Amino acid sequence: MWEAIKNLFGFGQGKLDCPYCLETIELPPGTVKCPGCGSDLFKRYISDYRKAPPLFVPVVGWSRVGKTVYLHALTWVLHNMHMVWPSFETEPLSSVTLDYERRVRDVMALGGALPPLTAMGPQEAYIMQLNNLGNHWPNRTLVSRDFSGENFDKFTMPPEQVQFFKSPKQNVALFMFSLMDMLQSTFSMEQLLSNYARTLLDKYDVDIRNSGHRRKGIIVLSKGDDIAGLPDNLREYLVGDPIADALNRTVTPAELNPERMHLYLERMERVSNEIRDWLATNPPLAPSGGRLLSKADGLKMPLRFCVVSSTGMDPEKRTATLQPRRVIDPFFWAMSM
Repeated sequence: MWEAIKNLFGFGQGKLDCPYCLETIELPPGTVKCPGCGSDLFKRYISDYRKAPPLFVPVVGWSRVGKTVYLHALTWVLHNMHMVWPSFETEPLSSVTLDYERRVRDVMALGGALPPLTAMGPQEAYIMQLNNLGNHWPNRTLVSRDFSGENFDKFTMPPEQVQFFKSPKQNVALFMFSLMDMLQSTFSMEQLLSNYARTLLDKYDVDIRNSGHRRKGIIVLSKGDDIAGLPDNLREYLVGDPIADALNRTVTPAELNPERMHLYLERMERVSNEIRDWLATNPPLAPSGGRLLSKADGLKMPLRFCVVSSTGMDPEKRTATLQPRRVIDPFFWAMSM
């Protein structure tokens, strides 16, 4: 109540969480700079903070797993979701998100090779306001940052990312793996999760096993079209993406009403369980899958699983429009967990 009164009479802009450092701050009238980290906030983020509160979702993964391409693909899907959610609107609220939106048509729609994409720098954040979502979800502002798995090898983080990384306000994280690329490296699935947790505990004294700092994990198998040994049921799910077909106009777009959303999320839950069961067998493509599940259990981290393709094809052999498949699933999990 006091926050509303202060805003009404112009005494301040109320308390809010900075999307860059996640500190709770209070800004004087007309101020857009965070007093903690010095970042400039978009005025729309400040004015709509209570109408569309932030959903903090970091993306964690080794280099070259496709984090940047994934965020471009997600931008394209969100930008076009009005085709299945007629009232849905997006609003980029950071310079990097504006840049992604400007480039996304060239990257995702036009022919030719995939151009080099610039990853987010340590002081940047992906901030996208989402209004009138389906499934009766409230308006949210998606805030994501890119965390390189290599940082966790040294159990440290760039200083500009520490506050975001260790804050309990980001209680859901995307862990992205490219299984085919991992076959050519010494990295393992449980190693990323283990190093992530050890960095929090050893360097920043944050134990995610404690109730106040619990994390939920969304395991994203990227470059799904390139996974040669993916089970047939998972490949069929990846390819048979009704949202992608609607956005690419390969079928007549139909509104994703509550009944269709329920069926989509129900199927998504089944597929998550199928991926978990597959990884538990330690298949040749993911020999550390069982250890990943055991590590998550030890960390008291509930997991959900997705398989995505940010391009729908090998970008090096691209001859047609890119068609991202199932890239919305991790976002749906972030909204649901």
